[in-house]
Amino acid sequence: MPVHELAQLTWEEVRDLDREKTVAILPVGAVEAHGPHLPLETDVVIAKAMARAGGEKLAARGHPVVLLPALPYTAARFAAATPGTITIPAGTVTGEMVMVPGEAAANPAAV
Repeated sequence: MPVHELAQLTWEEVRDLDREKTVAILPVGAVEAHGPHLPLETDVVIAKAMARAGGEKLAARGHPVVLLPALPYTAARFAAATPGTITIPAGTVTGEMVMVPGEAAANPAAV
C-alpha cells in the first residue's frame, strides 16, 4: 500500500480513498531556533520524517495511509525571544490537534 500526501492528491483521489480503512497522520513540529547550525523548521522536518516512517510501517501491514500537511506552529514561549521563533498559545495548538483530525474523520469530503 502506498503512503499518500494529502496536499499532493487531487480531490478525486481523495474522494476515492477507502475512508473506512485509511489512517490519517498529522505531523506536528515547531518553527523555532535550534542554534546557529540548524534551520528553524528542524522540528517540522523530523515530524514529517517520523510520520512517513510510521505511515510506511502501517502501509506495509496493509493499511492505506494519508499524511496530512504538517502543523508547523506550536507553543514555544521558552524560545520566543529568539529571532525566527513563531509561538502560539497552547490552547490553540491543542485545538488544532483535535480539530484537524476530527474534521478529517467527520467530513466525508475531507479525507
